[in-house]
Amino acid sequence: MKKFLSFLSMAVLLVAAASCSEKDTVIAYGDAEFGMLDNGKILTDSGVNFVVVDNQSSMRTDTTCRVYIICDVLTVNSSGGYDIRLTNALPVLTKEILSSSAVTVETMKDDPINVWSAWYGGGYLNLGITFLAHNPGKDKHVVDVVRDESEGSSVIKLRVLHDAGKDAVDDYASENYVSASTYVSFHLAPLITSDSTTAVKVEWNWFYDPESLDGVRQVYSMEGSIL
Repeated sequence: MKKFLSFLSMAVLLVAAASCSEKDTVIAYGDAEFGMLDNGKILTDSGVNFVVVDNQSSMRTDTTCRVYIICDVLTVNSSGGYDIRLTNALPVLTKEILSSSAVTVETMKDDPINVWSAWYGGGYLNLGITFLAHNPGKDKHVVDVVRDESEGSSVIKLRVLHDAGKDAVDDYASENYVSASTYVSFHLAPLITSDSTTAVKVEWNWFYDPESLDGVRQVYSMEGSIL
C-alpha cells in the first residue's frame, strides 16, 4: 500500500480506548477514519470494512460518497469486518487533479488558502484546508489542484488554487470575516505510474503573517514521498 512517509502527519489519529467495564464488549471508542461510504457500508483508507448498525450522526448513510467518520467499533461481524456505531460523519468533497496542459493556470484565481495537513490514503491526496470567508458568506468557494507538468515525471508538483468568487476578503482591517476549515480529497492514484518511490510537492498561497492578515502573501510548500 502506498503511503506518505515524510508529509505532515494526518491531523486526525485513531483513538482506541479501553472498555468501560468488564461487561462492555465495545472494541474501540472514538475511532476516526477516512473512507468510502456505500449505503451503510464503509471501506476505510486502511482497508477495513465497517457496517453501520447504529447511526447516531446527523448524516444519512443510504448514499455513496467519501466520508470522514468518528465511530465506536462494536463487534466483528460474519463477513470479517466490523459493526460500528456512527457518532459523527462528514461528507468529503472529491475532485480530479487538473493538468497544466489542459487549463490556463494564469487565468485561474489564486485567493489565499492554507494547507495545514496533507497525506495519501484511499488513492487520494487528502488536504486539510483553511480559508477566509465573509460572515455571512457571499459566494461559493472553489478549490482545485493543478499538476505542473513542466517538472516531468521525476516529481509530481501540485499547486492548490482557491477561487473565493465574490466572497474574497480584501479589506482585512474592516471586513467581517471568519476562518473556515474543511477536508478535500483529490484523486492522485492515476498520476502514480512508477512502482518505485514517487516524490510529491504541494504548493499554496497564504498570508505572510497569518496573525495580522495584512494582505502580504507568500507561497508555502510541503514535500513528501509515496512508496
